[in-house]
Amino acid sequence: MPGYSISSFFYGLATLVLLGYLFSVGDFILIPFFLAVLIFLFLNKSSKVLVNFIKQHVWKNMPFWSGFLMVFLVMSAMAYLMINTLIVNIQEIITFVNEGNLTIPEEKLSFFNKIFDQTKSQLLQWQEKNLDIAGIISKLFSGIMDILNYIFMVLLYLIFIILEARIIPMKIKSLSRYSRQSSSKILNLLEDVEDTVSTYLFQKTLISVLTGFLSYIVFVLFGLPFAFIWAFLIFSFNFIPNIGSIIASLLPFVFSLVIFDGFAASFWMLAAVGAIQLIIGNFVEPYWMGNSMNLSPLTVLFALAFWGSIWGISGMLICVPITVIILMIFARFPSTRSIAILMSNQGNIDEKSD
Repeated sequence: MPGYSISSFFYGLATLVLLGYLFSVGDFILIPFFLAVLIFLFLNKSSKVLVNFIKQHVWKNMPFWSGFLMVFLVMSAMAYLMINTLIVNIQEIITFVNEGNLTIPEEKLSFFNKIFDQTKSQLLQWQEKNLDIAGIISKLFSGIMDILNYIFMVLLYLIFIILEARIIPMKIKSLSRYSRQSSSKILNLLEDVEDTVSTYLFQKTLISVLTGFLSYIVFVLFGLPFAFIWAFLIFSFNFIPNIGSIIASLLPFVFSLVIFDGFAASFWMLAAVGAIQLIIGNFVEPYWMGNSMNLSPLTVLFALAFWGSIWGISGMLICVPITVIILMIFARFPSTRSIAILMSNQGNIDEKSD
């Protein structure tokens, strides 16, 4: 690679390894902080969209802070209702399982007997001892509940980020008395990160809401119990690249295999949800979002494994925006630019900092 020395490459690689170590040991601080930053970026982008719309059609002189306040209050109310509904549904589904309502029907035991060559008594014994569905469900939601457990710290960080947002550019500009070029680079980087990540979060959230809502309609039409909780899973896991939508679609399918009589309804429901995922994932999302993140598929897969290994499901949910931020930072420094080129989709990175 012309212009990039081997020493610069390994220096950048060492920096990446050091960052990974710091992220792993400081997860209890960094996870709520990153969540707060991403929430702020989403609120900021939503506020800009709302204010621009109102200025064009209703009130030309609407101040930005009033639009931000409106979005913040609406999103807070929606989050409160969603969290309460989610907690109630989790309690109901665990109670449903513990009361013995979730058992494999007789005809399905016979079917499994033919497949696995087990006697009915052996299958019943296996179900009783090993099919701890309540435990599986509890582990399934543990990652999401971990995020909810951070809610106080997230809100605390978010409040201070909102208060500091207007002051940070002034602080950076004051650095110009020492290094005008450095302050300009930092401001340009912050503007690019905010624009890229906030746009991704805004578009991805709307796409995930659409996917979850359409899936909810399918679950209700098929009579699947706890339709809201499965739709919420699909909404949440849609932020996990590559495998999220697949996992979220298979979970209600497996649940329906035990609940429904026969197999046909379960497979038709899976086909309907899969069609929604296929259409939105392969047509709607690429048309609307394109490759705005500038990440190669291999980088996304590595980021999913890396952030998932150190932060669990929380890391999987936010791996894309965090990786984009790292790429954009690496692209601005000669010592790490070679890493950014390898992480990018086609080797095209922003070199305005030169």
